[in-house]
Amino acid sequence: MKRALLLLATTACADPAIEMHLVLPQQEPQMDLSCITAVNLDAFGTDLGTANHGAEIKSDCVDLPHAPTSFADLASMMHGQFKAPLPSSGLLGVEVYAFAGHCSDNMDPYEAMIYGGASAASKDIAVPLYPNISCGAKAAYTVHPIDLTAAGACAPMATGFAYAADVRPSLIGGNFGRMYVDYGISAATLGADGTGQVSSYNAIMGAGCIAAGYNDSANMRYGLTCVDVAKPTLCGGAPGTVEVGVVSDLYYGYYDHELAKQYEAPTFGAAYDISTKHAITGATVTIDQGEGQVVYVEPGPGALTPHAAPTGASGMFLVYAKGAVAITVAAPGQVSEHYIVAGTSQEPATVIAALPKM
Repeated sequence: MKRALLLLATTACADPAIEMHLVLPQQEPQMDLSCITAVNLDAFGTDLGTANHGAEIKSDCVDLPHAPTSFADLASMMHGQFKAPLPSSGLLGVEVYAFAGHCSDNMDPYEAMIYGGASAASKDIAVPLYPNISCGAKAAYTVHPIDLTAAGACAPMATGFAYAADVRPSLIGGNFGRMYVDYGISAATLGADGTGQVSSYNAIMGAGCIAAGYNDSANMRYGLTCVDVAKPTLCGGAPGTVEVGVVSDLYYGYYDHELAKQYEAPTFGAAYDISTKHAITGATVTIDQGEGQVVYVEPGPGALTPHAAPTGASGMFLVYAKGAVAITVAAPGQVSEHYIVAGTSQEPATVIAALPKM
């Protein structure tokens, strides 16, 4: 086990610092590290924020002298470089991520090429590092945001922007949430056809997904979808098109928060017939790999009303899961389709299940 020392400094001079040690993979991951130029450390406080204030996070960032040649080389460059202050609310956990940018960029987090994290269980925290995205796995996508509850209309969004992202385990524990969104560097305003072009990656190495998102904060509409350009699309589009289901912030508050505590915030989904563009009544959703629960719902004024399987007139369903899971969406007379979904409390995760006829 290779170890590199990091530090969290307390506010009182007499108090000991909390040490963190990096734990490297037993075998060197086969990935391209050539784009990695900086590493960020976040110390998350137990105050995760409210509607009136954000979470307490103390951060430090280090630009690397060169791209790492291995995980051990990265750890050696990180050794003794971080001295972030402890959150005043108490330490919940820590996270580190290596990215293809610079500390002075003053932007939202990049995609995490390598990440690690741990809860604050002791004053000597072991932080395992994991491979996430290989630098050479670059790709470009056409992001097409569509209203999830009326996707068959294929109506273009006139406002907001599309962005690249990845979704991966947070490793922090507590009430922080199982999955974490890294907002990518690439974003684009939507054109007249309601699409935007983003630069991203084509594969993730861990338990998560490369994702495409949509943000329209002015109208409180959002969506985040795991990318799989091999899947059929409901509204067509050029190769490389990713349809992102969009839900209003209002609906995002209507899910079952007790189930979300047990699993994670849900993925909002809807099944549609590609040929008719109509929502499918009678579709079923099964979790093929991973742990979770499917809830079928109908949207209405002020609520999402749950009901027994299968889908109702809206074709809608929610998937609560412990991390990223594989699901199958099936319906009589339709070709079944398989998807990866990953719910997160940061953004409303969505999936438009576009099913061809047999």
